[in-house]
Amino acid sequence: MKKCSFCGADIKDTAKFCDECGAAQHAKSEDIEKVTTEKKNANENKGLVKGLWIFVAIVVVICGIIVAENITTTKNIDTSSSDYSSDEYANLNIDDNSEEVTVTTTTTQITTTTKKKTTTKKKTTTKKRTTTTTTKSISLGKLNALETAKDYLDYSNFSYSGLIEQLEYEGYTHSEAVYGADNCGADWYEQAAGSAKSYIEYSSFSRQGLIEQLEYEGFTKDQAEYGASAVGY
Repeated sequence: MKKCSFCGADIKDTAKFCDECGAAQHAKSEDIEKVTTEKKNANENKGLVKGLWIFVAIVVVICGIIVAENITTTKNIDTSSSDYSSDEYANLNIDDNSEEVTVTTTTTQITTTTKKKTTTKKKTTTKKRTTTTTTKSISLGKLNALETAKDYLDYSNFSYSGLIEQLEYEGYTHSEAVYGADNCGADWYEQAAGSAKSYIEYSSFSRQGLIEQLEYEGFTKDQAEYGASAVGY
């Protein structure tokens, strides 16, 4: 027995070709290299085919798992679809002679209408009561008597009664003179003091004589005494 010069397999001594690789035993070195390369490629092709089959097997397993999961999900959906809520009414039409079951589902829709309460506010209008004070018209005579009384008091001193007499002397009626004296705003005590000062300036008076003179002019006793005290008595 001899060894094949290409693959090393045992062959007969008289064999011209190797039973394993088929190489001629008298071939040149180039032929030997060619046969060796072809054998190597064949081995590689065998490995590639083997890997391809393994990949196909893995894909088939994955597809089987996915299909199984889909079947399980479908069963769960079919089971859950048999439960109906309180808002649905299921009508089952079953034919004894048929395997097909028709399920008719009627859904009742409840529409809720909310009424909006509208509150109308009433505007309360408060009427203010206007009180109009009606003043009686004052006569022209009274108004003029008042202005004349103020003019007299600007340059001289008068008692209440003395001013009324002076206005009547000017021609005003008693009521017009009284109106002028009442509304002129005079302080009769100060008027008594002014008169007492005027008397003392041009003549000599005792306290009593001065008081009597002021009373004669129309001042009251209290006003006369106030006037006398105002000038030093």
